[in-house]
Amino acid sequence: MGANERLRTALLTAGHTSRTLAEAVGVDPKTAERWVNQPDSAPVHRT
Repeated sequence: MGANERLRTALLTAGHTSRTLAEAVGVDPKTAERWVNQPDSAPVHRT
């Protein structure tokens, strides 16, 4: 699987894009695009 299909499917089902995801979680839109488009990429919580 080349992309994070579960995340992509969840976003599409909810009517969101990587940009709206980025806004909702407070990250740069490019970061959210990486989560969706790169294999084995997942959010990392940093404190």
